[in-house]
Amino acid sequence: MNRRRAFTLIEVLVAVSILGAGVALAMGLFAGGLNLASVSREYVNATLLAQELMVERLSAFTLDEGEESGEEGDYRWEVDIERYYRDEGGVEEENAPLRLYQIAVNVAWPGRLGEKRYELVTLRSVERRTLTTGTLTTPDEDTGGGRRPGVIPTPAPRPERRLRGEGGGDGGTGAEEREGGR
Repeated sequence: MNRRRAFTLIEVLVAVSILGAGVALAMGLFAGGLNLASVSREYVNATLLAQELMVERLSAFTLDEGEESGEEGDYRWEVDIERYYRDEGGVEEENAPLRLYQIAVNVAWPGRLGEKRYELVTLRSVERRTLTTGTLTTPDEDTGGGRRPGVIPTPAPRPERRLRGEGGGDGGTGAEEREGGR
């Protein structure tokens, strides 16, 4: 009596149901990962848009107080520029050479569970003379330190710095370069 050992119908059904549950769990994890990647992409795009708008305002020669808004694709943005005072009373020193401005950039976009927002806020100082005359004045070395309107200063070139172990090839500390090659 030679009997072959085989799986019963119940064993096959249990194995198939466990396999189906595992596949369903894996598919759910995959869909969740895709959703997180999509949300991450939305936040990265909002951050890049906010940074671009902020850099435009920070690099501008003058600042105008007020609000500005617009749209780019699904993203709505608002830029608010207002005077910033150190104390709550809004009092500024008369002879202060600088004025502070607060720049706030808000980016909003629709999400599955409601509107999502990203806000970027910073302060910028502006010379008082720049605000009143519309030109930047700098010391004029040719006239003995007088002021000449319309001259934009250019920064002096920085000396080239080398990192430790860079350039010499000997793996040393670079002290020879700093001390004049001694």
